Amino acid sequence: MVVLPRSKRRLAHVIASWVVTAEAEVAAALALQPLDPRDTLSAEQRHWWQELLDAVILEFGTDVGTEVEDLLRRDLARNSSLYRRTRDALRQPLGEEGQALGVTPDRFVHGDASLGSLIGGTWNESEEY
Repeated sequence: MVVLPRSKRRLAHVIASWVVTAEAEVAAALALQPLDPRDTLSAEQRHWWQELLDAVILEFGTDVGTEVEDLLRRDLARNSSLYRRTRDALRQPLGEEGQALGVTPDRFVHGDASLGSLIGGTWNESEEY
Protein backbone atom coordinates (compact mmCIF):
# COMPACT_ATOMS: atom_id res chain seq x y z
CA MET A 1 0.00 0.00 0.00
CA VAL A 2 1.20 3.49 -0.86
CA VAL A 3 0.32 6.40 1.37
CA LEU A 4 -0.17 9.52 -0.72
CA PRO A 5 0.93 12.86 0.67
CA ARG A 6 -1.71 15.36 1.74
CA SER A 7 0.15 18.33 0.29
CA LYS A 8 -0.90 19.05 -3.31
CA ARG A 9 2.65 20.07 -4.21
CA ARG A 10 4.10 16.88 -2.72
CA LEU A 11 1.41 14.74 -4.42
CA ALA A 12 2.27 16.29 -7.80
CA HIS A 13 5.95 15.56 -7.15
CA VAL A 14 5.21 11.91 -6.28
CA ILE A 15 3.11 11.46 -9.42
CA ALA A 16 5.80 13.15 -11.56
CA SER A 17 8.40 10.77 -10.12
CA TRP A 18 6.19 7.80 -10.99
CA VAL A 19 5.72 9.12 -14.54
CA VAL A 20 9.47 9.50 -15.06
CA THR A 21 10.24 6.11 -13.48
CA ALA A 22 7.65 4.45 -15.73
CA GLU A 23 9.05 6.33 -18.75
CA ALA A 24 5.57 7.69 -19.45
CA GLU A 25 6.52 11.31 -20.11
CA VAL A 26 5.25 11.34 -23.70
CA ALA A 27 1.89 9.86 -22.67
CA ALA A 28 1.68 12.38 -19.82
CA ALA A 29 2.42 15.31 -22.12
CA LEU A 30 -0.10 14.11 -24.70
CA ALA A 31 -2.73 13.90 -21.95
CA LEU A 32 -1.84 17.04 -20.00
CA GLN A 33 -0.82 19.51 -22.69
CA PRO A 34 -3.09 21.18 -25.23
CA LEU A 35 -2.41 20.95 -28.94
CA ASP A 36 -1.56 24.31 -30.52
CA PRO A 37 -2.69 26.65 -27.72
CA ARG A 38 -1.67 29.68 -29.83
CA ASP A 39 -4.03 28.56 -32.60
CA THR A 40 -1.43 28.50 -35.38
CA LEU A 41 -2.89 25.51 -37.21
CA SER A 42 -5.45 25.81 -39.97
CA ALA A 43 -8.68 23.86 -39.53
CA GLU A 44 -7.36 21.22 -41.95
CA GLN A 45 -4.02 20.92 -40.12
CA ARG A 46 -5.76 20.69 -36.73
CA HIS A 47 -8.03 17.94 -38.06
CA TRP A 48 -4.98 16.02 -39.39
CA TRP A 49 -3.16 16.34 -36.07
CA GLN A 50 -6.23 15.29 -34.08
CA GLU A 51 -6.73 12.21 -36.27
CA LEU A 52 -3.10 11.21 -35.74
CA LEU A 53 -3.22 11.72 -32.00
CA ASP A 54 -6.54 9.85 -31.76
CA ALA A 55 -5.09 6.92 -33.73
CA VAL A 56 -2.31 6.35 -31.18
CA ILE A 57 -3.82 4.89 -28.06
CA LEU A 58 -1.76 5.95 -25.06
CA GLU A 59 -3.70 6.26 -21.87
CA PHE A 60 -2.65 8.50 -19.05
CA GLY A 61 -5.14 9.76 -16.56
CA THR A 62 -5.20 11.47 -13.23
CA ASP A 63 -8.05 12.11 -10.87
CA VAL A 64 -6.37 14.69 -8.71
CA GLY A 65 -7.97 18.00 -9.56
CA THR A 66 -6.88 20.98 -11.62
CA GLU A 67 -4.47 22.43 -9.06
CA VAL A 68 -2.50 19.19 -8.73
CA GLU A 69 -2.49 18.73 -12.52
CA ASP A 70 -1.03 22.23 -12.91
CA LEU A 71 1.65 21.42 -10.33
CA LEU A 72 2.26 18.08 -12.08
CA ARG A 73 2.78 19.83 -15.42
CA ARG A 74 5.32 22.17 -13.83
CA ASP A 75 7.12 19.36 -12.01
CA LEU A 76 7.35 17.22 -15.14
CA ALA A 77 8.57 20.17 -17.22
CA ARG A 78 11.21 20.93 -14.61
CA ASN A 79 12.44 17.33 -14.31
CA SER A 80 12.03 15.70 -17.73
CA SER A 81 13.55 16.89 -20.98
CA LEU A 82 11.37 14.37 -22.85
CA TYR A 83 8.22 15.86 -21.32
CA ARG A 84 9.44 19.36 -22.28
CA ARG A 85 10.16 18.26 -25.87
CA THR A 86 6.72 16.70 -26.22
CA ARG A 87 5.05 19.73 -24.62
CA ASP A 88 6.94 22.04 -26.96
CA ALA A 89 6.03 19.93 -29.99
CA LEU A 90 2.36 20.17 -29.06
CA ARG A 91 2.64 23.91 -28.35
CA GLN A 92 4.28 24.58 -31.72
CA PRO A 93 3.10 21.85 -34.08
CA LEU A 94 4.49 23.75 -37.07
CA GLY A 95 7.96 23.97 -35.48
CA GLU A 96 10.76 21.44 -35.92
CA GLU A 97 9.83 19.24 -32.94
CA GLY A 98 6.13 19.51 -33.77
CA GLN A 99 6.68 18.45 -37.35
CA ALA A 100 8.82 15.50 -36.26
CA LEU A 101 6.29 14.43 -33.62
CA GLY A 102 3.45 14.80 -36.13
CA VAL A 103 5.15 12.47 -38.59
CA THR A 104 5.80 9.75 -36.00
CA PRO A 105 2.15 8.86 -35.26
CA ASP A 106 1.49 8.81 -39.02
CA ARG A 107 4.43 6.43 -39.53
CA PHE A 108 3.25 4.35 -36.56
CA VAL A 109 -0.31 4.07 -37.89
CA HIS A 110 1.02 2.98 -41.31
CA GLY A 111 3.47 0.48 -39.79
CA ASP A 112 6.62 2.44 -40.64
CA ALA A 113 7.63 3.27 -37.05
CA SER A 114 7.50 1.54 -33.72
CA LEU A 115 5.44 2.66 -30.78
CA GLY A 116 8.76 2.81 -28.96
CA SER A 117 9.91 5.67 -31.19
CA LEU A 118 6.87 7.65 -30.12
CA ILE A 119 7.00 6.79 -26.42
CA GLY A 120 10.77 7.02 -26.25
CA GLY A 121 10.87 10.43 -27.88
CA THR A 122 13.11 9.37 -30.75
CA TRP A 123 10.78 10.86 -33.33
CA ASN A 124 13.36 13.25 -34.74
CA GLU A 125 16.28 10.82 -34.87
CA SER A 126 15.22 9.18 -38.14
CA GLU A 127 16.01 10.46 -41.59
CA GLU A 128 13.03 8.61 -43.08
CA TYR A 129 10.24 11.14 -42.51
